[in-house]
Amino acid sequence: MPSPRIGSVPMEYATMFRLLIAGALAYVTYRLTRQMIDDVPDTVDPLLLPPSQHDREALRRQSAAIGVDPQR
Repeated sequence: MPSPRIGSVPMEYATMFRLLIAGALAYVTYRLTRQMIDDVPDTVDPLLLPPSQHDREALRRQSAAIGVDPQR
């Protein structure tokens, strides 16, 4: 039984071409992302977020459990 065709191209070739395009797109996206990350200067400090309210409450409970005041 002959393989199914899309127009005049066998379906296997169309599937391989789609996979090639998807792989090329993924690779280009990866390289662009790596280039953007590498372009960030080393002098940039990371964004330090304040501790969440949940962390503060957990620290209070832990400190109370051992009988000391929190040091933060």
